[in-house]
Amino acid sequence: MNSKYVLMLVHVDKNFVDVAGNEFPLEGFVESNEFTNDKDLRYGLLGVPWGKTFEFIYDRIEDGEWFVLKTQIDDNFITIDSYHNQVKFKNGFILCHGNIKQCAEFIIKNKNDVKQGYLIEASFIKEKEIAGSEEWINIYNF
Repeated sequence: MNSKYVLMLVHVDKNFVDVAGNEFPLEGFVESNEFTNDKDLRYGLLGVPWGKTFEFIYDRIEDGEWFVLKTQIDDNFITIDSYHNQVKFKNGFILCHGNIKQCAEFIIKNKNDVKQGYLIEASFIKEKEIAGSEEWINIYNF
């Protein structure tokens, strides 16, 4: 059975802590302190699959830090807000850390790598749909 993975764009504050209080290392594996299989944001990691969103939830995207995590799509992959494309998940491997532009570039460069187990659907995502890409920033005036 082939695993299916997704790249998640994740925002944390300047202390590398997310909205649920999970601390992020600069590399390696990160897991929710407490995970519940529901839509409660206090118990899980929160991210945007492939960074794909048309309406961004953060007012100031330059604040804080950004990560790209590789996570498996499984029973612990819960859609929180389909309009903003927000998903709650249990854990992931840190593949990139930097500002939102650097993370968007990483996603754009790597999303088509099916050898990594990424969903084939990612190849259809356009650069202008990925938060932080040059095209996305120009469209949404960030």
